[in-house]
Amino acid sequence: SSDNRIIDICLINLSYVLLFFADIYLLCVKKINIFKIVYQAIRENKFFIILIIYILYEFFNIINGIRNGQFSYLINKILIILKLGFLLSNIVLYIYSNNKSFEQKKKNIFLSFGVSTYIIILFTLIKYFSGNFILLTRIAPVNDYNVFAVTLLFTGSVMVHYIIKYLNGKTRLILLTITIVLVFSIVYMSGSRRGIIFIYICAIAYILLYLLFYKNKFGRINYSNIISCVLISVVCFIFCNLAFNGFNYYVEAYATAAREAVEQEKTNQDLEMNNEKQEKEENLIDNKVDSNEISEPGPQNPTSTEESSEDVSSDKAQKVPGFGETRLEDRYETINISEGLSSRSLVWEIAINEIKKMNALEIIFGGGSGYNLSIYQTEENASLINPDVEPQEIKSDPHNIILNDILEGGIIKILFMIVIVVMVISIALKNIKYNNQESILILCVGMILGGTLMLSARTGLLGVDLFWYLVV
Repeated sequence: SSDNRIIDICLINLSYVLLFFADIYLLCVKKINIFKIVYQAIRENKFFIILIIYILYEFFNIINGIRNGQFSYLINKILIILKLGFLLSNIVLYIYSNNKSFEQKKKNIFLSFGVSTYIIILFTLIKYFSGNFILLTRIAPVNDYNVFAVTLLFTGSVMVHYIIKYLNGKTRLILLTITIVLVFSIVYMSGSRRGIIFIYICAIAYILLYLLFYKNKFGRINYSNIISCVLISVVCFIFCNLAFNGFNYYVEAYATAAREAVEQEKTNQDLEMNNEKQEKEENLIDNKVDSNEISEPGPQNPTSTEESSEDVSSDKAQKVPGFGETRLEDRYETINISEGLSSRSLVWEIAINEIKKMNALEIIFGGGSGYNLSIYQTEENASLINPDVEPQEIKSDPHNIILNDILEGGIIKILFMIVIVVMVISIALKNIKYNNQESILILCVGMILGGTLMLSARTGLLGVDLFWYLVV
């Protein structure tokens, strides 16, 4: 409901408000020199220079995009950039203003991201099993189950990294198994085909890189950890299957109970209507007895009442949880190139055709923010997507970071993105021999981000939470 959405939004933004007041305290009471910290961060991390220039160019695109008329989109994009930039700034502030060792700071940052895994899972399960689900057949607390699955996969990856690096013995093995089982099970039951693909890609990549680069203190490959990985994978497979079967049983039981409730309500309505009809006939007969004009009641026409009853029943059936929803088994059967990309091919084709129509200046600087949405609201393109809807009601976008950025910011924006990608990969590969675990984590998160952007990038690179987390 709208009330629940308002509560969710207030809870999410409450953390930013609290963080803002914490910053005021640090800056005013602790007398922290923020300009010195920013200068030190930029001097030690050349990546920040590119990021700042990229952010400035994004705001140029936003100003340039005012003419496109997508004001709600522009405001939403600005808020996302400001909020996520604010979060990154606080992490930089924490790193450069604290007297703790860098290793301890790093450990705390990983732990904060990792612990959010359990918070997300707990919140998701409570919301679902309390009946506040969006879809009965998918465990996801938000409408965009793909974003939910990818976010959980990211926080889960960070937690796995934290457990492997900072914990030892049985504690590490037990917590690692629990974390992987929970994350895999929830992502699997979220209905996100993208999340399932990323799980297998990251698992294979992590194991391969782990075998190649992770060595013990003697410089040899740690085979005991490899055996642990295999055992955890087996346990994870077994428990995920059990969880999936249990989830299917719950869905069937819930849907059956809901259908029976609707059918019982329909039966009660029919019985009530029949009683009313019988009372009317008896009253009619009693009235005619006094005038000695008793006659057989004429044929009744219950069609209208029956039809209305059927209409009511049909309306109620559509509100039954699970009605018209695709089962997870059927959904995951479509994970292949032809079916998985069929819904994207039309919007990609429209975006490519619009790029071909752009002049030289637009190819260089783009059409401004919001142009990626406006192209689908022309009469020609809107009729291709949904001829039964008014063009202005179409809310489609290119669903691809390359097409999206060319339309909004042209070749310049694409070059910025290429530079950022190259820098991230080079940093990870350069340090993989010295700090292999974190480099592996960066590469895995990068693969998740890259796959996500190839299929969905409505607000561009800076509008994706996962990009900012990768920067951290």
